[in-house]
Amino acid sequence: MASDKAYDTKQRLDARITGVPAILGITDVTTTGTKTLAASADTIPAAALAGGEHFECDAAGTFSTGNPAPTAISFFVYYGSVATGTQINGFVMPAAGLWISASGQPWTLHADVVWLSATESVVTIELSWRTAAGIASSIRWHNYTDTTAVDTTTARSLTLAAAFTGTGLTLHTDYVHWTRKR
Repeated sequence: MASDKAYDTKQRLDARITGVPAILGITDVTTTGTKTLAASADTIPAAALAGGEHFECDAAGTFSTGNPAPTAISFFVYYGSVATGTQINGFVMPAAGLWISASGQPWTLHADVVWLSATESVVTIELSWRTAAGIASSIRWHNYTDTTAVDTTTARSLTLAAAFTGTGLTLHTDYVHWTRKR
């Protein structure tokens, strides 16, 4: 049987982070450095995480590269903002996924954030990306990160971010949708 604290936490989170719409109108990433794609619409209240909470993020868009292609493209999940939060997953795309002169190629991302305790999260990211023209060149990469000692004593959102190094990328994001599953 769940403790009173766990039940109270569940009730607070159920009331705050359910049924939120997808985030649209996201600014394209065209310059280097880590850029916020979208934060969850609701914040997780301070000290509300107890373990067992599960959040999902789905995002999709298109990308175009120049000649030369960027030297690296990364996706991140933060507890909090890019500037002041804690990175709880970081995924750097393998060099094989970066091709020259791609135009309007699709990408999709799915992330699961599961809190094992009030201060430990496991985050998986699955990224589908085109490595060359045509559907036969689609590939899916996976990443898993277990982060401990996360300070959850301040109310924060979950944030999806992206970055690239080098030159020649336009990362367009059609939507980002954060949901609380449990």
